[in-house]
Amino acid sequence: MLCMVEELGRNYNNGKVNVEELERLGCTVVRGVNVHSMTADDRLAHYDIIIFNFPHAGKRDKVFGGFMESAREMMKDEDGEIHITLNTLPPFNKRDIYKGSS
Repeated sequence: MLCMVEELGRNYNNGKVNVEELERLGCTVVRGVNVHSMTADDRLAHYDIIIFNFPHAGKRDKVFGGFMESAREMMKDEDGEIHITLNTLPPFNKRDIYKGSS
């Protein structure tokens, strides 16, 4: 799992606690990842599952394409999974995040 813990603490009440629990359960949590250049980050490896909890809606269109491209390259094999958490409440549900992601 790749995430920015610093932002989680500010934006989500239980964010930091949730990350600590994931680490306790054996998940790899990497902080300060640039989703456009994940493949060049020496701290990262290839994964079975990559989870991306979406940033602020105003930034997500720019981030999504770069993330998908990098995440595909970081899968261990063709059975790997990419999970993306979306906010389905208005106004966040009005954006076409899938455009250009195939």
